[in-house]
Amino acid sequence: MRVIIALLSLATFANSLYFHSAETEKKCFIEEIPDETMVTGNYKVQLFDPNTKGYGDYPNIGMHVEVKDPEDKVILSKLYTAEGRFTFTSNTPGEHIICIYSNSTAWFNGAQLRIHLDI
Repeated sequence: MRVIIALLSLATFANSLYFHSAETEKKCFIEEIPDETMVTGNYKVQLFDPNTKGYGDYPNIGMHVEVKDPEDKVILSKLYTAEGRFTFTSNTPGEHIICIYSNSTAWFNGAQLRIHLDI
């Protein structure tokens, strides 16, 4: 019985990724979502530090999340902190566009960001 439970726990699927983005760059993803489905995304933004040559937390950077439904109607457009969660519910089935970008206007001279995203 323990073997079956262990195997089932390995079968869990997740849409987790991280990507690099320029400070003012907008990144968008297309997700096929059924109607009346609640979608939750967790994210964390880190800033590249040229002194340490690594990515670190910088709480003053915020992230803007925008979601459009298959009819190009905006169903979410909100500014969030450097780490957090966003949630929306689809009203129509189909391809939804989820865009995420920093609230920065090149404060750090076009610095590189690492964005962790789990939907």
